[in-house]
Amino acid sequence: MAYVSRMRALPLIIALITLMVMPSMASGTTIPINKDFRDGDVVIHVLQVNITDYPMGNVYSPDPSNTVWPKLVFTYENKGTEPVNGNLEVAFFDDKGNQYPPSGHLVDVTMDPLQPGKTSDIRFVEAAVIPKDTKLVYFKVYINGKGEAVDIPYTEATATPVPGQGGGANKCCLAMLLPLMAIGVYMASKLK
Repeated sequence: MAYVSRMRALPLIIALITLMVMPSMASGTTIPINKDFRDGDVVIHVLQVNITDYPMGNVYSPDPSNTVWPKLVFTYENKGTEPVNGNLEVAFFDDKGNQYPPSGHLVDVTMDPLQPGKTSDIRFVEAAVIPKDTKLVYFKVYINGKGEAVDIPYTEATATPVPGQGGGANKCCLAMLLPLMAIGVYMASKLK
């Protein structure tokens, strides 16, 4: 019977843990772009730029606490009649003219050819930008060696919840309740 009491408490424990984690969400910035680029039979649909304080890929930063990670979110669409690979080269630029990454471009290539009439899953490329307060103003998409600049319109930005550092009174209060609840479950199992 004690096992059943503990099992009934499990959903409550999971709910409390979920409530503790929710306040620890920080916001990033999502900026819609909605611009298309054509490279042969492939159309690159650039959907948005996400700027967050954490990486989603394997981009290294020597100073992660002083870094932002801009991500260009896009898809490939094959408009041709033969399977083709999608290919994208991008660089971000700040208001002082600095390029990110500093040496070269961000590159994405599909590993499997995209079938005719198909659109790829959502993809992204990201860079590490130091210092954290750097203002990125545009990015360039390079097709066949030619770069086309696209402004990043911050006026259309929206806050996006992303995992990050956080906390506060709600998290602290719930963190104190969790051990008390565990003790209550233990004592209830001993009473039966």
